[in-house]
Amino acid sequence: MINIDTEDVKDIYEHLEDEESRDIFANRLMLSMTDDWKFAKNIVGKYLRGYTSDRIFTGIEDNLRELNLDPQWEYIIYGAGMFGRQVYNVLQNQGMCIKAFCDVDRQKQSEKYCGLIVLSPEDLINLPGTKILLAVWNNSKDIRNNLQRLQIDEKRIIDCFLIENYVDKNQYFDSGIIKFGEKEVFLDCGCYDFETSETFLNRCPDYKKIICFEPDLNNRNNIIKKIHNKQIRDIVIQPYGVWDKNEILFMTGNGSSAMVTETGDEQVEMVALDKIISDRVTFIKMDIEGAELKALMGAKNIIQKFHPKLAICAYHKKEDIVEIPKYILSLVPEYKLYLRHYSNYFATETVLYAI
Repeated sequence: MINIDTEDVKDIYEHLEDEESRDIFANRLMLSMTDDWKFAKNIVGKYLRGYTSDRIFTGIEDNLRELNLDPQWEYIIYGAGMFGRQVYNVLQNQGMCIKAFCDVDRQKQSEKYCGLIVLSPEDLINLPGTKILLAVWNNSKDIRNNLQRLQIDEKRIIDCFLIENYVDKNQYFDSGIIKFGEKEVFLDCGCYDFETSETFLNRCPDYKKIICFEPDLNNRNNIIKKIHNKQIRDIVIQPYGVWDKNEILFMTGNGSSAMVTETGDEQVEMVALDKIISDRVTFIKMDIEGAELKALMGAKNIIQKFHPKLAICAYHKKEDIVEIPKYILSLVPEYKLYLRHYSNYFATETVLYAI
């Protein structure tokens, strides 16, 4: 349950420019307040363009039921995170035997999760009688491959999430909302694999500059290779995460799910955009795993001075659906707000546009 102020909700609702945005806002708000996945289904079923399947992932319980898990087996849940906890809760209620969690994060391995020990992937080699439930949604294929490299029998590995993840490629650049101007300066915060920036440069070939923020070294190396191989012009790669101030924090996870945490294995340098950007910014995209509000606070001067187009993920935290638009409107009350939804999975990929 999140605490909300009815006046804040009313103000945001009145700034949303169309009925689709208002309906998505209402359903996301109810999802955040109740954890009832029917509100996610309301969004995905009505507004995910180009999605032809009727299969919509709205919760763990229905998906696990389709797996027909045997109660006589012993299970280890791979993923000591939000999805792992949800899998654990459902299976515990069903009387399944959960032996432990497993995670690559060494910090998590030193602690218990849901009262159970957290093993390393290597520990699974010595537990051949257990089944391994992959409780992750965006990199299960990579994890499966890594486990098989450890000589873990593929028959032991069960993916908890059977539904194929569908993401609308118009994310961040919805043609009914985003209009490009001359000399666009695009900030890609959470660049990951450069795919979003590449979509931008293809749709706005006359851009002035693209500035990519990506703190993960492996991701940056892949970006550099792609830029070099394709000879892409006017790209600046910043090896930082974005935050409300310049600070050294930690990062956990990898790939597209790497996020800032209070503890972790890897230190990461965080910066406030106001302190590092001198360009006249025209467009900011943020998909930074729950750090969006902090990063917007660090871009206060840029937003107030230049009024850039904003495409901000508003789903990583329950309170984001209220706190992010509330903060943006506090900086520039004239912004027009839109909400669009782009994935069939977990009600992820809801983007708030401010124009």
